[in-house]
Amino acid sequence: MKLNLDPDFKEGEPDEYAAPDGCQIVTAIDAQGNYVFLNPPHLWTLEMEPHPPDSGFPQGFEEGPGLYLITWRYRESTDWESGLVDDWTFDPIDFKELSYE
Repeated sequence: MKLNLDPDFKEGEPDEYAAPDGCQIVTAIDAQGNYVFLNPPHLWTLEMEPHPPDSGFPQGFEEGPGLYLITWRYRESTDWESGLVDDWTFDPIDFKELSYE
């Protein structure tokens, strides 16, 4: 018998993913440009590979260290023969610095 502690879980219902284009993610950036997502949305790319640079996000940032709300643009490319998605990337389109106390 499986025990699921999520009160909203319904057996057999597929997971709902967040729309990747235009998603906003609170992100902490350190002095070297490394970053971590503090509130990652339920994106299929992050489920496949939880380390953001391996799932189509940039390797690092040139912005100074801090806490940011970043809006992302999602882009994908398709194979010309099969029409299947063969690559995707996320580009930051807006940085809003957040204050933390």
